Amino acid sequence: MNEQNLRNHFTSIGKAVNTILESTCDIIIELRGSPEAAAEPESASTEGRISPRQVKLLRKIASERNWDWDEFSDKVKQRFNRTVVYLSKKQASDLIGELLEKGGSHGTGTH
Repeated sequence: MNEQNLRNHFTSIGKAVNTILESTCDIIIELRGSPEAAAEPESASTEGRISPRQVKLLRKIASERNWDWDEFSDKVKQRFNRTVVYLSKKQASDLIGELLEKGGSHGTGTH
């Protein structure tokens, strides 16, 4: 592998890692420091809240369909009266099921 090919290879790896880190940081910030946390209903903070894996899957689905995450989150809040990170596991599971089943027509009005 010549020097330019090696440089291009490492540049590609760096860009991929940056994308992963950016998404990870967004998820951590959203899960830990949500500014809406104080306004969320108490029932949403009980055991059974959405798992990090479910949040990650929702982000992946939105990304694969080129949906704006903030717009998608707003639609989820309109539908469930709480932000994504305060959905229950069941609500998240139902939403993920709808998204995967209908391939884009998920009832939140995003697509």
